[in-house]
Amino acid sequence: MKSATLRSVLYSLLLHLFAVGLLIVNMNISVTPLPPPKSNAKVINAVTIDEKQIEAEINRLKEADKKKQQEMEKKLNELQNKTKKAEQERKAEERRLSNLKKKQAEETKKLAETKKQKEELEHKRKLEEEKKKKVEEERNRIEEEKRKAEEAKRKAEEEKQRLEEEKRKAEEEQRRKEEEKKRKAAEEALQKQLAEEQKQQAEAQNREDQAVIQQYAARIKNAIAQEFNITGLPPDLSCEFYIRMIPGGEVVEARVIKSSGNSVFDRRAEVALNKASPLPVPDNARIFAKMREIKLTFAP
Repeated sequence: MKSATLRSVLYSLLLHLFAVGLLIVNMNISVTPLPPPKSNAKVINAVTIDEKQIEAEINRLKEADKKKQQEMEKKLNELQNKTKKAEQERKAEERRLSNLKKKQAEETKKLAETKKQKEELEHKRKLEEEKKKKVEEERNRIEEEKRKAEEAKRKAEEEKQRLEEEKRKAEEEQRRKEEEKKRKAAEEALQKQLAEEQKQQAEAQNREDQAVIQQYAARIKNAIAQEFNITGLPPDLSCEFYIRMIPGGEVVEARVIKSSGNSVFDRRAEVALNKASPLPVPDNARIFAKMREIKLTFAP
């Protein structure tokens, strides 16, 4: 840009110098009279010259001079116009350069302002991002604390429910145990009562059965005594039998388990027992079951 400006100034200066040179030449041409031609010709004899030809030659010289003058003026005008145009172009170029410099300065200023605005916007954006980031971090922190609080609350509720459930189950278990204990106590009391009643009934029944058994034992003794041969035996002898019977009173096993001390007595007692079979027994199966196997003392 500086080299273009310098070339324009030099070009304008050269045009000015050329124009001044032409003006000086023109002034010399216009002002300085032509010197009379030097004549080296030998003096000749006077010749008659046509005045018209002389006037015509003078006019031709004047026309030529005028024409030359006009051409010089035309060239000078053209040079002046070129110089003026060059000056105008120079000024225009200077104005253009000035405007360009001004525009560049404005552009530079605008660029600086834009850069500053951009930096400010970037700084503002960074601040906004940092602020947004801090807000987001704070929000996340609050959300996390809230989540942790809710999680802790949920766990506390679950723990509370678990404890309540355990307490309820423990209470139910305790209540069940107490009810079970009461039930067992009631059952035990009832069973004890029933057992007592059954015992009493059994004892009563057993007494009745024993009475019946004693009656049949007496009848068995009587049946054996009817078959017993007492001849020649000393008095007051007795022996004890083990007797096993089948329903109907038939004896399937009989043996002396306690001797009288007299073998004849014992042998005659066994013979009498076998002869008395089937022995008298009750028809009641329950009572017979109690006397299926009996121990019987025989003393005729």
